Amino acid sequence: MAMRFVLLLSSALLIAGCKNPDDQLPGITSITVNGQDESHFLVSAGQNMLVDIETNDNKALKQVMLKLQAISGLHNHSSNSDIPFLRQLSFGTLDTTLLQNINGQESNMQFVLPLPNTISGGWNMTVGVLDENGNYFSDTYILHVHNDSTPFAVVNSVHPAAATTGVVTIEHPDSLINFRLQGNMVDHTGFDSIVVRLASSSSTLWRKTWHFADGTWSFDLNNIIINDTLNSGTYTFETNAVDMQGWTSIYRGTIKIN
Repeated sequence: MAMRFVLLLSSALLIAGCKNPDDQLPGITSITVNGQDESHFLVSAGQNMLVDIETNDNKALKQVMLKLQAISGLHNHSSNSDIPFLRQLSFGTLDTTLLQNINGQESNMQFVLPLPNTISGGWNMTVGVLDENGNYFSDTYILHVHNDSTPFAVVNSVHPAAATTGVVTIEHPDSLINFRLQGNMVDHTGFDSIVVRLASSSSTLWRKTWHFADGTWSFDLNNIIINDTLNSGTYTFETNAVDMQGWTSIYRGTIKIN
């Protein structure tokens, strides 16, 4: 019995010795991007992005990570986030993971990342922090990338008003002509062309094209009048603007006709 007790006690002590002495996760005290706090991160393509990260741990920090992953498809931008009807199609590639070694119980460090001028849209930005005992904590934020080179839509209102889902509902096919956008499409180099269309699946059912030869830099969205009658259904409303330098921006929204 005594020998059995000694063996059990030795096993218990061995297990206790292997137990993680520190299971407290490290933390992110604050994070800013180009001086902006986490309520809204907005950066410009072609410029540097400065990410300042403050971290802490109860014992000792080891490493911090910054990871960017593109959000494909449509992207809400700040200028029309309150009017969600039109959303811009993201483009470009910038998927990257950066690591820095840190130490101590508190650390304040900075990532400097040059952004290519060929991107626009939304990115998931994950910040992770690891301590010396293997505990890991991360949080993910939305990074908005604006490209000054591309044509840009500023929407002040839409009639009929869009639902919170972004869908505009037309109560009768004959009322489609009353659909209106208030705002402007703008470009600092001037437009070459703007194409607006209504599509169902891959079929274009209505289309209007404007060509410009005089360096027009602002296009009144109120010029878009859909003088046609379509059957009841759900349609994609799309604007495709090309400027004099060949930069293109595509915006899309959804119109439902009852």
